[in-house]
Amino acid sequence: MEARLKPAVARILDELRSRPKGIKKMSARRLLRAFGYERRSQENVREIRAELARARIEVNLAVDDPKTLDELVTLRKRKATRALPVDASDAPPAGGKTVGDRPLSPLPTPAQIAQGRHRDITDVIAAVKQCTVQIFTEIGEGSGVIVDPNGLILTNRHVVDTEEGLSERYVHVHFADGTEDDATVVRSHRPLDYALLVVPRQGLCAVPLGDPLKLKDAQTLYAIGNPGGLAFSVTRGIVSAARRVCTTNVEYIQTDAAINAGSSGGPVVTEQGDLVGISAWAYRGDGRLQAQGINFAIPVDYMREEIRALRAIGFQEACRRYYCRHCGWLEESEGRYCSNCGAARTEGSER
Repeated sequence: MEARLKPAVARILDELRSRPKGIKKMSARRLLRAFGYERRSQENVREIRAELARARIEVNLAVDDPKTLDELVTLRKRKATRALPVDASDAPPAGGKTVGDRPLSPLPTPAQIAQGRHRDITDVIAAVKQCTVQIFTEIGEGSGVIVDPNGLILTNRHVVDTEEGLSERYVHVHFADGTEDDATVVRSHRPLDYALLVVPRQGLCAVPLGDPLKLKDAQTLYAIGNPGGLAFSVTRGIVSAARRVCTTNVEYIQTDAAINAGSSGGPVVTEQGDLVGISAWAYRGDGRLQAQGINFAIPVDYMREEIRALRAIGFQEACRRYYCRHCGWLEESEGRYCSNCGAARTEGSER
């Protein structure tokens, strides 16, 4: 059996065997990365638990527990000869049908559907447009979405990048009501392609964060942005694939809602107005392989913990801290080099 174990499982098993009590603790983030993932999803949590169960290793990892990826999970070598079930919640309900290994939920009744219609979609989109912004840098423009009423804006990292590949520290923002302000970039992540900006405002309208893990294929989505300078344009589409892994282990939301140059960083929302992602890129193909309607959004659960961390620090305090324009790391300590990536501090990295 051990010859068929994944390398990550084999390493964990060796460590557990070397410990007297057969127990090891590690962060949920580190465990996910050992299997090649950057975030949790129903599928990869099930996969990890199943792989560990084959090696008779118990782990307290679920989609929503621990609460943050930096909290510790416990791995324990079991003495029992049988493997653990993957998760009681993954088992199909008694008498229920399944598609593959997933339980098939019963269809809602017409009455249940009617009860779910609380707001007209035009009102929902009008509210989201008030939370959408245009972002201007020295070399281009993009879109963003307000995610906290005290001035926190979410966008793509590539929207705030310079021609040299460094992140801008300061950008200019246009709001839906016609006003403008300068914003400070306080955090960014190049592989996950997101950036968080702070504007010196309070009492803004903000889009509530939704749960991308609950998205289903063929569910309707709306994307808002500023393609080609056409401010606050709205496109509609469906979820083509709720979780699509492309060239990296980033799990994108694939949609056919149009994404064009200038739309990057704009909100992608459900019919209820919940923010599930930000527009990132579109696949166009080449020559005879040209394609349309293959667009990708970055799920907001990649940024959820960073938003919590910035709220804990305080947005204005975050603007005063040192920001690495190479890797997007934020820290309060002084020094010539970034403690995260080791790059020398560049002009504009600090306050």
